[in-house]
Amino acid sequence: MTFQDQIPERGKNPALTLLVQERQAGNSDARNADLVGGIEEVNVEARYEASNQWMDRTTRNRTIAFHARWRFARTQGRQAKLIGTYLNIRVTRAGPSSLSGESVAAR
Repeated sequence: MTFQDQIPERGKNPALTLLVQERQAGNSDARNADLVGGIEEVNVEARYEASNQWMDRTTRNRTIAFHARWRFARTQGRQAKLIGTYLNIRVTRAGPSSLSGESVAAR
């Protein structure tokens, strides 16, 4: 049995790529949404003054941005001391490629 192609040969690759990307984004959304409300251990990497946030990675290698709620994180000398340390962060929002959260305690 032979089926007639509904998609021309030159359009198959872009169409397949689009379908795969949509599926992967949906899977990432679902995986990250499961983390909302939970606490993730985070390795502090950098502070972005423009957004007033820390940008870091969880121990599961997911990107997370968060606001430090404690006073010592706001002084210039102590900010540098946070880089390379691990903190507990409560995940408050999730997207397909990153998480957002708030600090709950310093380790």
